[in-house]
Amino acid sequence: MRDHWKEGAPPGSEFAASKNGYMTIDIFKLWFNHFLKHVRPTANAPTLLILDGHSSHTKNLAFTEEARANNVTVVVLPPHCNHRLQPLDVSFMAPFKMYYSDAAEKLMRQRPGETITINDISGLVNIAFSKVATTRVAVNGFEKTGLVPLNRNVFSENEFSPSTVSDRPPAPEELTFDGNNSPSTLDKEIECSQIQSCVIDEANPQNLVKLELDTPEKNESGFSTLFTISPNDVLPLPKVERPRDNKRKRVRQKAADITDEYKENLKKAKAEKSIKEIKKAQKPKTRKAKSLKTLPEVKQDSLCFQCGSIFSDSCDGLDWMMCYKCGKWFHEDCAQTTQRDEGYCGC
Repeated sequence: MRDHWKEGAPPGSEFAASKNGYMTIDIFKLWFNHFLKHVRPTANAPTLLILDGHSSHTKNLAFTEEARANNVTVVVLPPHCNHRLQPLDVSFMAPFKMYYSDAAEKLMRQRPGETITINDISGLVNIAFSKVATTRVAVNGFEKTGLVPLNRNVFSENEFSPSTVSDRPPAPEELTFDGNNSPSTLDKEIECSQIQSCVIDEANPQNLVKLELDTPEKNESGFSTLFTISPNDVLPLPKVERPRDNKRKRVRQKAADITDEYKENLKKAKAEKSIKEIKKAQKPKTRKAKSLKTLPEVKQDSLCFQCGSIFSDSCDGLDWMMCYKCGKWFHEDCAQTTQRDEGYCGC
């Protein structure tokens, strides 16, 4: 991070850099400290923090411990719902991009022949941010998403309908049948897409009914006076030339409230991974010239400062905690109550 990149940024901005440009666990921890400095939650005035399901949020044990110690309750949104449930995406991002593009266009007119560089980004962001970051925009974001005030009926039924994004037919396992052994709504949609003439039953919007068209009349020239053009003829669906590679399987995540049970599962997974890395690093290495170049980094083992137990000897890491300050593991029972509640070993 260069100092001259920060010139012209909105007042009070914090800066951090990552190798790939994406959010990381360490950078998110810096953001959370910035968040605590401005919000200042207390036991009498706790704070609810709503986040998306990025791994830097959900797999961040240090952030979980620090949030609990600072009276912050964290709720994670379900996947693929940011465009409807995240207030920033709903009310802030669209006008912000519009004002940013307008500021960039004005700058290019002032400097004909020159391009916008990274040195200009902070100033352009400040112009757009100062116009959009208002109380009205923030309130609209929470209202339209149904978060505050809570509104479970903020979305209509058609927003839950499936959409067709390519010409590939649905997979066989996606075709379902109801109890009467009749095709489901998805089959009716496929049938209607073939006849290209269907309407929605107003009494039951889930059902699609075939629309019978009258025979078109012909004029004196012999051409039909009634033309029915399908949207697929005007804008056909994109064709998929090759099947999707399904070798990479993503772990599906759900909306979660980061409670005690979630924290314990996260801590157990972190402990098992650390124990596996420690034991793998402690195995004797073969003396081959090729393997010496790719030796894994030896992970430092932890020794409980009270009872002398070794972390790698633990079967699954239970009854151990990771200090969110120094990153070492320690026994829960051996630490003081205040240290154990706040998640650090006293370092």
